[in-house]
Amino acid sequence: MSALESGGQPKPDRLLGALLVWTTLLTGILFWLPLVRGLVEGSAYRWDLGGGIGGRGTGGDYWVLVVGIVFAFALLYLGRRGAPLPFHALLLSLHLPLATAVTWTALTRPEEFRFEGASLGVDISLAWLGPALFGGFAILALWWVVRDVRRRRVRTLVPWSWTRLNAIRLTVIAVLFPVEAMLLRGELGSVREAAGVAVTVSQWFILNRALNPPRSPRGALGSS
Repeated sequence: MSALESGGQPKPDRLLGALLVWTTLLTGILFWLPLVRGLVEGSAYRWDLGGGIGGRGTGGDYWVLVVGIVFAFALLYLGRRGAPLPFHALLLSLHLPLATAVTWTALTRPEEFRFEGASLGVDISLAWLGPALFGGFAILALWWVVRDVRRRRVRTLVPWSWTRLNAIRLTVIAVLFPVEAMLLRGELGSVREAAGVAVTVSQWFILNRALNPPRSPRGALGSS
């Protein structure tokens, strides 16, 4: 049974779409945001992924962010272009270890497990929310993979095509870089800096939207 419609477009899959949206948000915050901020703010910006991985600007373990973006881009590209079999392994290799690490931290150091966003003035405990959110999506990812494999669908990679809409998206992405550079250099915790964070994460979403196949009258992949 093919996973493609007669017009060559992937059939809608709402669960896959939800997983791709969550993965885009997650990788945008974990990798894209510190990657861009380290680049435009230099040593004034300190980032930390946990586990001793971090640095200032493009120093320290900045290469981890580059590897993370390459991994995330490959994962999301495959997911949005037909989800062929390599996608299944990449999806689980991101969500299962991450959910395990989050749950372990919540159990062993609940008082230290917090989300602190100085730019947005946010400081909340993740002792309960973290395992529920990350664990929930990890279970959904595993469920989707098992279900998809059991259905024995023939999933093929839909080639990327250059469209006018994608050209506009990529132009917007390029224009946003100087905007980010101006906003992110605002005072820590200011509205200006918060706006820069929002613009940077939105930029990652726009980039991922460019990976979607053109929509057909019969529908496209169930993603944002």
